[in-house]
Amino acid sequence: MEMQQVRYFVALADTLNFTRAAEKCNVSQPALTRAIQQLEHELGGPLFHRERGNTHLSELGRMMFPYLQTVEESARAAREQGENLVLVLGHAEYYPRFGFTPASGFGIRPPFEVEDKYMMALALDPARPVPTGTIRYPAAFGV
Repeated sequence: MEMQQVRYFVALADTLNFTRAAEKCNVSQPALTRAIQQLEHELGGPLFHRERGNTHLSELGRMMFPYLQTVEESARAAREQGENLVLVLGHAEYYPRFGFTPASGFGIRPPFEVEDKYMMALALDPARPVPTGTIRYPAAFGV
């Protein structure tokens, strides 16, 4: 799963119209359709029911929408704040679905012992530099 697929899914879920979702994402409608089909393949089922003039979320789509919407909104907020890297400490099989890889690959490490597969990072714009070194948490975290 790629972040662009997440963005396309959220746009389509918001508009329930392939043409308008493609326009909102500045891509062609066939490109958006292919990305949604690939995402459906990866998730193992239809995200939308497509009927003549009536597109609506499937049960899987309704289940995934809040999660993918949160991922998309968080990435957008990070970009708007000038950030280029998202770090998560989480499930080793969940976050890679969104393009996260071990943070150590970016030269980033936590200030405590944790298996590499649980500390993950995602560069929002691979062409831009990302910070390296040891993560510093605010004092409120007690780390």
